[in-house]
Amino acid sequence: EIIFQHMGSYFVALGYPALSLIGYLTPNWRYIFMITSVIQVLFQVFLFFGPDSPVYLVSVGKCQKAKEILQDWAEQAGVEVDLEGVKITREGRENEIRNKMSLIEQIRQ
Repeated sequence: EIIFQHMGSYFVALGYPALSLIGYLTPNWRYIFMITSVIQVLFQVFLFFGPDSPVYLVSVGKCQKAKEILQDWAEQAGVEVDLEGVKITREGRENEIRNKMSLIEQIRQ
């Protein structure tokens, strides 16, 4: 499960060198396209089976599940976190989004 949390970073960090190597070893651009398409499909399959993000879970109203995932991540990282007293609500996220200023509003101030 740990690998799912950092999978996007791994694919970016390893993807650019891998693409360079594939480009060097492959004589035709069509083969490069096919190889990278297969890698992308595998990545999408891995994402399908990975855990949902806590931000997504809160946005769909599954706040308890989000707390469970946060607690699991903290345990896996070896950090002691007590989320029993923490109230995670969807309304808090909506207010946060509503109160964010756009770039134009920030420049005008």
